[in-house]
Formats: sequence, structure tokens, C-alpha cells
Amino acid sequence: MGRKNHPTRRRVAAPASPTPRRPNRPRARTSVGQHYLSDGHVLRRIADLAAIAPGETILEIGPGPGALTRRLAATGAPLIGIEVDERFSSNLRDLHHEFPKLRVAWGDVLKLDWEPLWGDTPPERRVIVGNIPYQITSPLMARLAQERTRFSRALIMMQREVAERLVAPPGTRDRSALTVKMALDFRSELVLRVKPQAFKPRPRVASAVVRLTPLADPPVANEEERTMLRQLIEAAFGSRRQQLINSLTRHWRPSLPKAVWADLLERAGIAPTLRAESLAREQFSELVKFLAMVEKRA
Repeated sequence: MGRKNHPTRRRVAAPASPTPRRPNRPRARTSVGQHYLSDGHVLRRIADLAAIAPGETILEIGPGPGALTRRLAATGAPLIGIEVDERFSSNLRDLHHEFPKLRVAWGDVLKLDWEPLWGDTPPERRVIVGNIPYQITSPLMARLAQERTRFSRALIMMQREVAERLVAPPGTRDRSALTVKMALDFRSELVLRVKPQAFKPRPRVASAVVRLTPLADPPVANEEERTMLRQLIEAAFGSRRQQLINSLTRHWRPSLPKAVWADLLERAGIAPTLRAESLAREQFSELVKFLAMVEKRA
């Protein structure tokens, strides 16, 4: 039997899938360090590294259009975002409707009083997370040091070069005054490296996430001595390629004779020919004790 001819069937095209709605993001102001973190894997990793536990409250620095905010809010924890750019108000308002535990405080994170934002959450239940503009890294580190007794941990995205300085051990070239000053108050861990292509627009430098955990027993608790210790660290790194005794003689104010520094270093068990990056935090803490005695007699 011959095959029966059937009329040609016309293939009906499947309905087009709806195009995903892109978030309404204002143009990034790269001049002030705005780069939107858009890589879903990296966003999930940061939320996982935050390791939010029941009863904890999150303070997010710079939620912007809300990509990371969404991941943090999905943990179910109360979330406070501090944002200075009011162009993101509609994004964050929409997120608030979806996650009622999200609140936004508008203002400069370096100037706002954080304490009222935490509400009744005790310090051991407070977590700080932030993908920050690189320009504010140093002042933000100083602010975190001021707030060190008021939160349990912080997870901060910063320029990778700065992150590597924060965790640099003694004797390495990356070690800096910032390394030692932060070590007075925190245990610093580089927990995630992030490539430039994870951002839109793409920055010129790589990034990294650092976890800062306040020390339960800091080496120096006395505020006056702590201030002197931070000044000592700055002076020691003032001419970082010089021997320690020369840098201290040159940069400590009010100045002390080189012979006095030689005596102080000997009493602290520190070789004067060392460079500042060779010293551990404990050596600076020991040196400042003898320095404080000399300053009180002056």
C-alpha cells in the first residue's frame, strides 16, 4: 500500500518567555566608588559567610539597589540598611514590602549614630555587613574600631590590596600601620576573593571580603595608653624602609632623643635595627608600656 499523504502540519511557535524584569538601578557613580555587585554566586557566598543565627540583627552598610540586601533579608533576621544615596529609595522601599523586617536609615555611615539603630539587640547578637566604596575604607576601619565593643563580627568587602594588608603577618611587605592598628581590636580573616567581573560596572581592581571579629581580651584596654599605642604604630611606619629607631626618632611627637629610643627598645626586647613590619602586635604593646613611663615623667 502506498503511504497516505497528510496535509503539511504547521508548527506553532511557543509563546516567548517573559523577559526578566531588571532592577531599576540608577547609573553607578564610579567617581565615588559605586560598583554594583551583581554576581549571584558571590552574593550567596557573602550571605553564607555572614552565618546569621537566630536572634541576630544585621546592619548593612550601603545596601544600594539591594542585591545583597535581598540575600541578607531572606535569612529572616531584622536588617537595618544605612544608605546615603536616596536614588535607591524606590528599590529599598520595594524590598521593605517584601521583607518587612528591613528598615533603612538615610545618612552618612561615618557620621550617623549606630547605637539607636540596633534597638534592643545586645552587642553579641549584632552583625555588620558591607560592600563599601573603597574611598571610605580607612575611615570606616577607624569607625569599626570605635564601635568594637558594640557588635559581634563584621564582614566587609574592600579592595583586595587593602584586605591583604589587613591580614599580613609580621615580616611581610604587605604589613602596614593599618594591619597592626586593626590587630589591636580584631582578628582579621580574608574569607573570599572577588574578581572585577563580579561587578557592574567593572572596577579596575580586584576585591576581597574580610571578616573582623572583635577581640574578647584586647592587648591594651586603657584608652589613654591605647591612643598612645596607635600613635606609636603610626610613627614606627612613618618611614617604613628605615630602621625602627630612625623612624621613631623622626616621626614621634613630641620628639625624643635617639638614645632614649635605643633604651626603650632594649627594655622592650626589640632590636633597633628592625623595620616596623617585622614587629608583632605584642611587641608594640610592650614598647608602649615603657614609652608611657617616659612620657609621664616628661
